[in-house]
Amino acid sequence: MLSVTVVEPADSRSYSGLAVGSVILVGGISVGWVSGGAFNPAVALGATIVGVFTWSHLWIYAAADLAGGVLAATAFLALRTEEHPAQVIMRLASRDPGASS
Repeated sequence: MLSVTVVEPADSRSYSGLAVGSVILVGGISVGWVSGGAFNPAVALGATIVGVFTWSHLWIYAAADLAGGVLAATAFLALRTEEHPAQVIMRLASRDPGASS
């Protein structure tokens, strides 16, 4: 998801929604039966409040998502060999979130 949403060229970002949606769909179909489809801690919290999940398992969703995010960011920076990881981080940090592409 990082590669299709933050990497140049900007014209390739027009398909980023399709790519991200496809990843979520495939994830839901393939492992939704294991996790209940809660690929976000907020979804897991909401499902726990409603009573779908138990409170004692909520930490698993938070820890797994945090570990997955760290692993994904590490892999993204390691695989972006054309730029030094510090340059990627600085470029992403300097972006104006309100600016449109």
